[in-house]
Amino acid sequence: MHRSTCILDYTMNGNPVDNAIVAADGNWTFNEQVAAHFDSHVRKSIPGYDKIQAIVVELAERFLCEGGVMYDLGTATGETVAQLQQRNRCGPDTRFVGVDNSLAMLERARDKCDAANAEFHYADVAEMTAFPEARLVVCVCTLQFIPVEHRAPVLRAAQSAIETGGAVLLVEKIRAESDDVQRTWDEMLHAHKRSQGLSDAMIRQKAKSLAGVLIPLTLEQNTAMLRDAGFGPVEIVFLWDGFAGLLAHQQGAR
Repeated sequence: MHRSTCILDYTMNGNPVDNAIVAADGNWTFNEQVAAHFDSHVRKSIPGYDKIQAIVVELAERFLCEGGVMYDLGTATGETVAQLQQRNRCGPDTRFVGVDNSLAMLERARDKCDAANAEFHYADVAEMTAFPEARLVVCVCTLQFIPVEHRAPVLRAAQSAIETGGAVLLVEKIRAESDDVQRTWDEMLHAHKRSQGLSDAMIRQKAKSLAGVLIPLTLEQNTAMLRDAGFGPVEIVFLWDGFAGLLAHQQGAR
């Protein structure tokens, strides 16, 4: 794994959370500095990130085997779209629409992905009310960063647009129901980050920077939110170390 040798400017607002990223308490943002190192940093931060992406991509291909529009909310650097394009197993009429509120991230997504069937838009996911021709809506660690009260309306808007047989694929950091389990998850996550070369000081600072910015819900709350939005069955597609993947199906006549 590439590790940047960039020398940090400690006059910037914040303290190190990685070798080339600083962040202030309660002020984590996906700015140019984060975007430049995001693909490396996210793998250090999320256990099994590549496996998560592999699961998302394989499931997406099954929903898009005959084509359709996939919305990637919080697309970041376009990793999910890029992997789907590289595998080239979706239907020939498949289109990808990436949405993010970070211009720096979108710039990298456009560089990474083929514009022939992918487009990227600058927008706040929390304010999205329309998903034209949606077959699949993917949210990989996205809703956790928007205000809790705005999450259900986004899912309801997606549900009202998704074609019968389509789905929402939601990946979220979750909060445990039990304090003991939460402590175990926190310890496991800390150990993972340390194994990736992050120092204890960096790990603590990242947690401080995310305080009040990343608000996790429990698995039960996320499942209930999807069901309340009008989806049919909600299936757990993975659950590990405080991260969960949920697949919510669209059923019934439109």
